[in-house]
Amino acid sequence: MLLLLDNFEQVVEAATEIGPLLERCPKLRLLVTSRELLRIDGEVEYSVLPLRESEAVELFCERSQLEPDETVAEICRRLDELPLAIELAAARASVLSPEQMLERLAQRLDLLKGGRDADDRQRTLRATIEWSYELLSGDEQRLFAGLAVFRGGCTLEAAEEVAGADLDTLQSLVEKSLLRHTGDRFWMLETIRTYAWERLTESSDEAELRRRHALLAVDFAESTYQEMEGGGDRATISARIDLERDNLRAALEWARDEVEDDVLLRLAAPLAGYWPGRGLYQEGDMWNGLALERPWSRVESRMVLLRRAAGLAASLGDYARSDAMIAEWRGLAEEQGDEPEVLLAMNSAALNASEQGEHETARAQFRAIRERAQEIGDRMIVSFATINLGGAAWRAGDFRAGLEESQRAVELFREDGDVGGEATALENCGWNSLGLGDPARAKAFFREALEIFGRIGGMRGIAVNAVGFGASVIAEGDAERGVQLFAATASLRAELGIELTEDEEKRPHDEAVARAKVALGEEGFAAAWARGEDMKPDEIVAFAAAV
Repeated sequence: MLLLLDNFEQVVEAATEIGPLLERCPKLRLLVTSRELLRIDGEVEYSVLPLRESEAVELFCERSQLEPDETVAEICRRLDELPLAIELAAARASVLSPEQMLERLAQRLDLLKGGRDADDRQRTLRATIEWSYELLSGDEQRLFAGLAVFRGGCTLEAAEEVAGADLDTLQSLVEKSLLRHTGDRFWMLETIRTYAWERLTESSDEAELRRRHALLAVDFAESTYQEMEGGGDRATISARIDLERDNLRAALEWARDEVEDDVLLRLAAPLAGYWPGRGLYQEGDMWNGLALERPWSRVESRMVLLRRAAGLAASLGDYARSDAMIAEWRGLAEEQGDEPEVLLAMNSAALNASEQGEHETARAQFRAIRERAQEIGDRMIVSFATINLGGAAWRAGDFRAGLEESQRAVELFREDGDVGGEATALENCGWNSLGLGDPARAKAFFREALEIFGRIGGMRGIAVNAVGFGASVIAEGDAERGVQLFAATASLRAELGIELTEDEEKRPHDEAVARAKVALGEEGFAAAWARGEDMKPDEIVAFAAAV
């Protein structure tokens, strides 16, 4: 016999009676659904996971009698692929279009109401979650609400520090399906967290918990910045920041809204170099600009932010704003008597000049900066000036000198363990080799740079180096695979908002496109382009490694 016991958490105390029952009835099997474990001998736990996206879309369409499309898929993603939430949403299809539902999902807990024949506990999603919440003890309720302050989950240590969590209560919430545990992180389905957030905002703990959360985010951002500046593995550190990105965003928003300008600066400064590395240019520029507008008192943090924000503004083509930031940065460094920081500011100013066509002026400035950096023994600035000399020579069309300086920069960065600098120097080597008419050598440089950028998650580096690699491949006669790479990087650059530089990158790209069209014909070119345009960044790197 198979006996089904549904919603057993309502009478969980009766679990002690199940063991003796099974002993007396050896052919009996029990299937028990419960929001918490029974903790009896012979119990085998099976966690009911959300649906796969295809299953969720199928369920939504079956209930709503609508055809599947991207809007329906996004509705299912917003609802965490939860069957109950999807069924309740689909019930609204008679009065709301999928687009209207998507707009209203911010109010999901109030929007999704069941039909007249639905069970009272399931009449709304809120009632379902609230029912589970009311079964919690007081300590469990307080921790459940407190954990809502984390956006994107947290570690055990973070839960302890911010929300005063203890392991037993955390485990209890996991067993009652209100909290999830994956790896070393605790997290909530967003639907559940929305309800927990409401409970938090109704409590007297909200202000203190949000402050603790923001200060923990500051400690994390500053420690990872120091680790990266100290030569830590960039890929590993960036991956750790990825895990906390939503928490960092929540802390930034809190500092902005509560006018906590010191917290805002201390968060924005160490993160300013992270955003462009992940292709989040506009978001980074927004936080940088906001922090720079606010009153400040920490000179060191202000200079870090100005340095990174100036580079980001330049990469977005806003040289006037970038130059203004550099001028303030240099002025602060001079006031502090910090010569290395002054040289870094001068280096950034010269780089802007080079990128705007003042090549010879910039090259003279880079040489002077490098000479002074050698005198004071600052290897990092020597490396920066050297790589920029290679870039300035490339922009000026002096490809042989550009290649020599860029190769020298590769060695300097490699000796110092700066993989990001090494990859950028390899990129410069590739462009200069292409300018010298040596596509085979250029391809080798671009391939190595792509491998590093892929490893450290440098989206811009992947997008730009794939252009150089594709041009090199086409120059060697493999038009089909070169076009596939061009299509892939065009999609990635559009996503990131990156434009090719007019003369140095766009011209080789356009010349290679024209050559490929002659080789493949219009139809062949279009077919090759279609095969490449859906490639993801990791697929671009793997594709280049195999060519």
